[in-house]
Amino acid sequence: MEPTDTDEVLDAIDSVVQALRDNLSRTEVALQRASEIREQRLAGRSYTDIYEHSERPLLVEILTMNVLELHDVGHRLRTCQAWALRQEGLSTQRIAQLYGVSRQRIMALLRSASGSASQGISQFRR
Repeated sequence: MEPTDTDEVLDAIDSVVQALRDNLSRTEVALQRASEIREQRLAGRSYTDIYEHSERPLLVEILTMNVLELHDVGHRLRTCQAWALRQEGLSTQRIAQLYGVSRQRIMALLRSASGSASQGISQFRR
């Protein structure tokens, strides 16, 4: 089967790649912030003082952004990919084996995508 201009899995992969690039950029900032916090704490400053005078986003905010973005794009990819595999004739049991999850989990993913199947799972588009 040839990929088309509306290949939702490829679109989801593109979103994953962009999220990973964004995470790399944020990770560089997070590493710098972590180093600064460590230095300031070792110099005797209180955590209250450190955080009240820190640049935004805070280290914990950066970590949260990274986790949430990866969770979102990962869910989109899992769902689109499961749908595509099912459309290609794979059983839910086989998809579950490929993903390393239960058949029930795959059925839930497919149900979450089936509401927009006629639109090519477009609710996951950003």
